[in-house]
Amino acid sequence: MKMKLKIKNSTDIENIECNLIGKMWKKKDLKQENDIIKSIGIYKIISKIDGKYYIGSSKNINGNYGRWYKHKYYLNKNIHHNLHLQNAWNKYGEDNFEWIIIQYCKESDLLKTEQNYLNIAKLNKNLCYNKTFLAGRVDWTIEMKEKISKLHKGKKLSKNHKQKLKNKRMEMIGKNAPNFGKKHSNETKELFSKQRRGSKNSSYDKTIYILENQNTKDIIKDTMYNLRKNYNLNKKCLSQLINGHIKLYRGFKCLNLK
Repeated sequence: MKMKLKIKNSTDIENIECNLIGKMWKKKDLKQENDIIKSIGIYKIISKIDGKYYIGSSKNINGNYGRWYKHKYYLNKNIHHNLHLQNAWNKYGEDNFEWIIIQYCKESDLLKTEQNYLNIAKLNKNLCYNKTFLAGRVDWTIEMKEKISKLHKGKKLSKNHKQKLKNKRMEMIGKNAPNFGKKHSNETKELFSKQRRGSKNSSYDKTIYILENQNTKDIIKDTMYNLRKNYNLNKKCLSQLINGHIKLYRGFKCLNLK
């Protein structure tokens, strides 16, 4: 039986249980109703056992390989970033969770709308699986990162798969890019600004790192941001050097590893 999705427009901060609950759309249906089925908005994953819930947002909630698909994939693989939701999933099983779209919205209002729901959820954290109450941000634990790393370690993509990924990237360039010509609202810009703050972002990391040039034995002391800019160093490689993942980078050795 083919599923039909009835869209309800709402700006109220209330739960709206839509027709589509806990199911994924099939590929044959996606081709016919792709624009509607992706569903931009806010959703909840609710435990039928105790009513606890997880709030999230996406510009593709229940489309092909959308947010719900990814959640279920990670949960069933036992590598979901949210340990509390993962533990409940392992304990109660997939059948004891409901997936509900609670509000549709424009893509430009997505983070702002999600933040409204998270502000309400934050008032009673015991009823919520979310541990981060800033829209658009996901905090992966070291344990989850290691699990995902082990899961993908040693896997090699076929030439056909690589070509498909390349073609997909080419389709997203220029005027075909999702955000081409779009401008973020002031509220969204403020959310992005908050996410970038903190020691995890090199621009805000004020730690002084000590690098030694192995050829000249010169000692350099500066922040990660200044080291990148003043010595034209790659951000990723410098980060790997400072974190001890590599011993040398462009002849530099870090003397005070993180």
